[in-house]
Amino acid sequence: MTSLPSLSIIVPTLNAAAVLPKFLRELKSQEYPANKLELIVVDGGSSDSTREVAAKFGARVIDNPDRFAEPGVRRGIKAAKGSIITVLATDNFFKNRRAVSELVTIINQPNVAAVFSKQVSDGSDSIYTKYINTFTDPFSHYLYGSAANSRTFSNKYPVVINTKNYVVFNFKNSKQLPLLALAQGMTIWKKLLVNKHDLDDVAPLQDLIKKNKQIAYAKHVHLLHHTVRDLKHFWQKQCWSAKNAFENKQFGIASRQDFITQEQKIKSLLFPLYSLLILPALTWSIYKAIVDREPLWLLHSWLCFLTTMAIIYTLLMLKAIELTKQLSLSKISHK
Repeated sequence: MTSLPSLSIIVPTLNAAAVLPKFLRELKSQEYPANKLELIVVDGGSSDSTREVAAKFGARVIDNPDRFAEPGVRRGIKAAKGSIITVLATDNFFKNRRAVSELVTIINQPNVAAVFSKQVSDGSDSIYTKYINTFTDPFSHYLYGSAANSRTFSNKYPVVINTKNYVVFNFKNSKQLPLLALAQGMTIWKKLLVNKHDLDDVAPLQDLIKKNKQIAYAKHVHLLHHTVRDLKHFWQKQCWSAKNAFENKQFGIASRQDFITQEQKIKSLLFPLYSLLILPALTWSIYKAIVDREPLWLLHSWLCFLTTMAIIYTLLMLKAIELTKQLSLSKISHK
């Protein structure tokens, strides 16, 4: 065990005191040498006891003045002492205590640059969480299709290596790159993370693919992702994502234009039409539910519609706020 590499787990937080104890307790239970495991909580300015809870569990706490997760992860990576980096959110839980050891075993294989696990749900999760863990969010699934989720990578990419514990796909020779990010348990050698992508969590993985580095999928490492509690929570998350996309062009799909095809760029513009007409998304949902024998597909058209409505609602709210500010400034200037 003494020959194992050191590992730093990066956790971006913001007001996570309520969920952090369970999350850190689970991480502490991982069967990996304590002297080889570093926990780094990168806090975006919590107003609750997040920082105190993290310190209580022995985590290093780092300030993230940017508040957002992506730059927070980058700050954590720069401060990390481990030779390997794993990125987790506080709604991520490994299903077994040997998960970290299994990820390290795989990334230690010759030529493997990074490894990711399978996102799963359990009986406590809402149907919306189950949808996201199966397909990813509605917009990303619409845009990327089979390239959005490890469950369907084999439909799009040829297999290069297939062992008992992991699979490596050939991503480089495909016109469309997969949706992989420094999130949800992605584990990667720190030395391969360049500093030019401080604000995007997808670009570093795209760089690895372009350099023909191997990214492995761990077959038996399952990561619970408790992402959406109910429909109201789904709406709030979609509005939050839309707000970030409008206000911060360095995040989300706006920052990934160099990594998507021209066809995907056109598709992204057609998403509102696809969603609001209802019939195209509904027809596709029913067809895929029958072909894949997956009833969660029946949520697709409804969640696409809600996502577009959240985008429209957020845009109108931002425009209203901007107009109110302009009117206020106009009144002041005329006094």
